[in-house]
Amino acid sequence: MEIKCFNSLYYFSCNTYLLIKNNHCLLIDCGTVNDELINEIKKYQFDGVILTHKHFDHIQDLEKLNKYFSYSIYSFDSGDNFFSSPILNCSKFMCSKPVLIKNRFIPLKEGKYKIGEFDVNIIYTPGHTNDSICIVIGDNIFTGDLIFVNDNELISFDEITKYASYGRTDLPTSNSVEEKKSIQKIGLLMYNNKYRIYSGH
Repeated sequence: MEIKCFNSLYYFSCNTYLLIKNNHCLLIDCGTVNDELINEIKKYQFDGVILTHKHFDHIQDLEKLNKYFSYSIYSFDSGDNFFSSPILNCSKFMCSKPVLIKNRFIPLKEGKYKIGEFDVNIIYTPGHTNDSICIVIGDNIFTGDLIFVNDNELISFDEITKYASYGRTDLPTSNSVEEKKSIQKIGLLMYNNKYRIYSGH
């Protein structure tokens, strides 16, 4: 599997990951959609977008994708409508205009899924938001805004704790106690195993 990262010079922009396997592709988050990414997606069968959570910087370019593709969005359903609430998705506080998304999403729960060509393990990791997930595909973990590591080499959880930083917990639906539990949960997943960490920023 090949993984490509797309980002922009926006002050608020998350990493958007394009995963490629067997002539299929899948996006993790949708903060940066530019011509380069659109042209890449056009080369493959597009299996959809998985969102690590629904803050504005991770969903803001879904509308751009709508102009080019018919696709499915997958996300954990916390019961809160981040797509239509600028307060919950934080665009009210951090953007010049609210981010409102009309798309519906396919709700995910913790567990294993087959999405197109991709075997995906969803780990529910609330804390930064109450809909946050980590996405495990092979030996890769897409952590969204839970854990920030500027290195995509195989590392252990002990190595992560030495230099990683963690997501904010002062935003709507955030919970610092839950975030600590989620970090511990990832630690248990990584026990005696090394993974590549792909962070949201």
